[in-house]
Amino acid sequence: MVKETDERRRDLLEKARQNLTDKFHPLRAALAKQEDLGDLELFDTLVDNYEFELALHFLCDYLLEQQGCGTDIDTIERIAVLHSEMEIQDNCVALLSAKARSAI
Repeated sequence: MVKETDERRRDLLEKARQNLTDKFHPLRAALAKQEDLGDLELFDTLVDNYEFELALHFLCDYLLEQQGCGTDIDTIERIAVLHSEMEIQDNCVALLSAKARSAI
């Protein structure tokens, strides 16, 4: 009985990790546009090691620091969904949205 419960927990954890990994992978494109692939490699390493909160903060900080045009709405919406699902409460989405509006 305990073994089955442990296996069930591991399965649920793995499904949750895979679900988040699947949601992070489309966000790679926001980093892949740059010539320096070091940022992309760091992001991939964080996601591959299930450091989802760090990966999200890294991505947000990276996008906010970029000069020029703002982040596209689709990317901001994906980031907002991750913030909600991971119960992260910060002003990243609001700042990215404001930056996108000011770039128009």
